Amino acid sequence: MIPVAGGKYKVWTRQSGRLKPWPEPVSRAFRLGNEKIFNQMQGRSEFEVTGHLKDRERWDRLHEIKVKALTIGATYDEMDPSDMRSMATLMPNATSAICPNGSHMDMWDDQAVYFRHLLAFLGSL
Repeated sequence: MIPVAGGKYKVWTRQSGRLKPWPEPVSRAFRLGNEKIFNQMQGRSEFEVTGHLKDRERWDRLHEIKVKALTIGATYDEMDPSDMRSMATLMPNATSAICPNGSHMDMWDDQAVYFRHLLAFLGSL
């Protein structure tokens, strides 16, 4: 749990990170993150966007991304893996990878799969 203004807590479930304890770089990122900027953009909740990004929808413009792209998601991610796959199909030169044992931090909790896909993608450039 991460303390936020007003004494409330954000509860990070298995969607955010499945490792216990979190690796030190992850804990440090949350500890040193700029909550003011995050709240302006996202809002105070992970579950309902109320910040500046609330009405920002860009799915209809993904076809404009012409460079090679890789979307990486995970079974336990906050974003639905089927949406990650769909996003890749809307970009003309994109591929998608799903880490079966990962979360939103799949580069930590499903490293072997994550880096296998990332390195294969980078090798294709």
